[in-house]
Amino acid sequence: MVTVLFLGLDPTFSAPSWLNDKAQHVLAFAVFAFLAVGAWPEMPLRTNFLWLSGFAGGIELIQWTMGLGREADWIDFLAGVGAAAFVLLGISINRSFRVGASD
Repeated sequence: MVTVLFLGLDPTFSAPSWLNDKAQHVLAFAVFAFLAVGAWPEMPLRTNFLWLSGFAGGIELIQWTMGLGREADWIDFLAGVGAAAFVLLGISINRSFRVGASD
């Protein structure tokens, strides 16, 4: 997450052109969601979602205020939050089927 934060704030960083900006946000936050659940399996998924949303929003707020060649884009925020929500929802559904199957 520190690396993504640095790259998101570094005005000289240019992401690979083969992966557009929104896809980068979707990919990053989908991976973050999987990693968060793996790192803290007992943490409620809702809490993971709130932390990831805060991180996505924090990046955009910092970009908005820093004025060094980076601009906030709230669609980036929505792409990241949407990807995290999609992954966490999938994990929640998977967990509910596993619990139901063990009964």
